[in-house]
Amino acid sequence: MRILFLTSTLPRWPGDQQANFVGEQVAAWSQVRPSDELLIVAPHDKGAQRREVHGKVEVFRFRYRLRIAGKSLAYPAILPNLRESPALILQLPGFLLALFWTAFKAVRQRRIDVIYAHWVVPQGLVAWLVNRLTGVPYVLQNHSSDLAVLAKGGKLRRWLGRKMLLGCTTFFCVNRTQAEVALAMLHPVERADFHRRLVVLPMGVDMGQASADSPFTPVDLGTISRLSRKKGLEQALAAFDLLAARGTICRVAMAGDGEDRARLEALAEPLSVQFPGFLAGERKWAFMQSCKAFFFTSQAVNGDVEGLPVSILEALILGKTAALSRDTMVEHLPEWPEIKDCVAFVADPSDTAALADAFEQVLSQPEELRRAREDRLRAIMSRYLWPRLILEYVDAVETAIAKNATQGRSRESHKTSSV
Repeated sequence: MRILFLTSTLPRWPGDQQANFVGEQVAAWSQVRPSDELLIVAPHDKGAQRREVHGKVEVFRFRYRLRIAGKSLAYPAILPNLRESPALILQLPGFLLALFWTAFKAVRQRRIDVIYAHWVVPQGLVAWLVNRLTGVPYVLQNHSSDLAVLAKGGKLRRWLGRKMLLGCTTFFCVNRTQAEVALAMLHPVERADFHRRLVVLPMGVDMGQASADSPFTPVDLGTISRLSRKKGLEQALAAFDLLAARGTICRVAMAGDGEDRARLEALAEPLSVQFPGFLAGERKWAFMQSCKAFFFTSQAVNGDVEGLPVSILEALILGKTAALSRDTMVEHLPEWPEIKDCVAFVADPSDTAALADAFEQVLSQPEELRRAREDRLRAIMSRYLWPRLILEYVDAVETAIAKNATQGRSRESHKTSSV
């Protein structure tokens, strides 16, 4: 099978700070289906190669602006970039046209069997258009709030969203809230059939190895994420300040980089919080192992809601207990009833006192209980390691494509018999 993956997020070079969950998914797919030919199409940027080949996986990056200098629409992420610099919307027509033309040519020239679009907008829109022109089936994967943006838009946006949902063979979403948004966009008579194509499944984790000699000083609580507003880190710092006022001093580290780093460092200076910066590979795993427990305090900003941060899955797979806010969407994990007593849950991430209580709960758990919870978390959450989880993705796609092909043959047979 030849599969074309469309994405707007992919590392541009080794050590890039872009999330690599699409690349990890495709690499895992290649491991379990080595005969499949996999092509990833992603936006180009300054310093990136136009084409790379990794075994059976090929990466092609399309250019969508005349000058590659200056701020990019695509990197680090489209929606945050547009909010920060609305003028970047001028790059959007070129982006859509270049993505469409690249995908259309790949489908024609490479005889693609299925298109796999990560994010409903803009990749899903392009997949739908190419499907309308070529008949090649497509899969949609929703990660965050892009479908919700369509749902809250005008009639044209809602119509487009509904058409894209009804046209796909499989719709993956990383939590139940996204599934509910999709179902609400459809007419009641359409929902029963769509339910059969709907799969709620988080992205997986590519578990690495920590280096033998860790460069990181052990800390009591750590987090790893993009340092941006929707991660709720400013509120977390206020909670740590409250803990200090209560007489509870803890060692804290916030790994990652982003547009809010300088501001967070200034706010954290009185608390002596560590900022080790962006981490990848062995350094990331060494950092995560150096943290006794974790905190993830995501907070929705102007309707921009997390899907389910992969870093949470990484921490839980390592067996790390954590303080988690409702806006991380962790409640939507199928395993939530089994693991909720292993974490400290905060319903309102803007409630500083509640965050401080959750941090204190994680910090004060007896050592024996902490170790028991670590063992339990590792056993339950190992499902999300890519070598295991990828089979659920592959099976869902292959089953849908086979059913689509059978229905196509049935329609052709009916036409022939009618003649």
